Amino acid sequence: MEYIILAVVAGFGQAAAHWFPWQKTTGKLPRVAAYTIGTCIMLFPYTVWLVFSQQWEAAIGLAVVVVTSGIVVAGAYGVDAAAEHKAHKEIIGKYQND
Repeated sequence: MEYIILAVVAGFGQAAAHWFPWQKTTGKLPRVAAYTIGTCIMLFPYTVWLVFSQQWEAAIGLAVVVVTSGIVVAGAYGVDAAAEHKAHKEIIGKYQND
């Protein structure tokens, strides 16, 4: 029964975040922010349940995996953005030198 409650809470949270009028607050939500919000909504009920069940090792392990994954995704977006910026500068430089 607890898993059903966790699933319902996470599901309602995802639906609320999906239909939240982001354009009225922040404009178009950047992908990394959307991933972060979705992941937090998905994991929050389960993490709370782990803590209240005193399953500390599982809660800590979950937090470590999620934070590490988030850092890698954000870093990958940063690397991609830097590479795209460099490519644009090179293309513009070619046309300016001609």
